This record gives sequence, C-alpha cells and structure tokens, in this order.
Amino acid sequence: MKRTVFILLLGWLFALTGCTGDDREYIERKLNLSFNVPAGLNNIESHYFRIDDVYLFLDETLEINKLDTSSIDEISGGSARLFSRLGGVDFSDIERISIFAVSQTDKNNRKEMFYLEEIPLRNLDELKLLNGLADFSEFIEDNRLDIEVRIQFRRFSTLSMQLDLDFSYLIFKK
Repeated sequence: MKRTVFILLLGWLFALTGCTGDDREYIERKLNLSFNVPAGLNNIESHYFRIDDVYLFLDETLEINKLDTSSIDEISGGSARLFSRLGGVDFSDIERISIFAVSQTDKNNRKEMFYLEEIPLRNLDELKLLNGLADFSEFIEDNRLDIEVRIQFRRFSTLSMQLDLDFSYLIFKK
C-alpha cells in the first residue's frame, strides 16, 4: 500500500513540475513560396533548390505591432506545409525534406527552419513539416532571407512538380 501511495505521489509530483510550453510572447507571420522540381532527379544524392531574396515583411509586421528591431529576442520557424496547387503530386516519392535559412553573405552558413524525415509510403497530397527551432534572425538582411529546400527522393522522380510552401515564422519579443 505504501508503495502504491509513493508511486502515485511521485507521479503527481512529476506532473506538476514537468515540462511546460514556451510562454514567451510572439508574433506569427505567414508567407507562401513556389518553386519547381524537375523530373528525372535520382535517389542517390540530395537535391537543393534555392529561393533567393525572400521578402519577409518583417518591418511591416513590427510597425503594425508598434515594435522595433531592438524588441526582438529571436526569430524562428513556426509551421510549414508543402503542397501542389495543381495536384497530381505523390509525396511518397520523397524520403526526407529540409528547409534552411541561408546567410546571404556566406552561403555555406545555414540553419534548419523545418524538416520531415521518414515520410509515409502512402499517397499524400501535402506534407506538414516539423519546426527546426533554430533562431535565424542573424540571416535577415534588408528584410530579406535566402531559403534553401533540400529533398532526398526514395526513387527517381518521374514527374516535374510545381510545389508551394506555406510557412510561418515567429518573432519572439524580449
């Protein structure tokens, strides 16, 4: 009996002191990008698609919320989904995908914004990506950011794809 009470008390203690969510105040900004993936890409190597000078509307978002850049603690990825407006895309051909924020001055310096590994083999019409949690505020210059999409295929891609990336970024306040 004492053992059961001890286990219940310990479980209750863990529940009260367990992990809590991030309660910092933030602003979410949503954007959409489009890019093409050509047919005939192999499954041996990763394929990269760079989207340069993505306008982030950061200044406008800060102005609407009566903030300035000094009040920003960090900027990180929010949510993201990859889909095709035209349809007919089978995302089960993709094994893994990553979306990176890339420095405009050093193209080898990048941080992962979103990713998805072990994509199911069933036919999917969209992919919901996971947040990479990296602060990429240092990469933003003149309200712009370079974004790179890395795709690893399971098999040779047979069709060209016009893909859309709906994503958001979070501006955390100090």
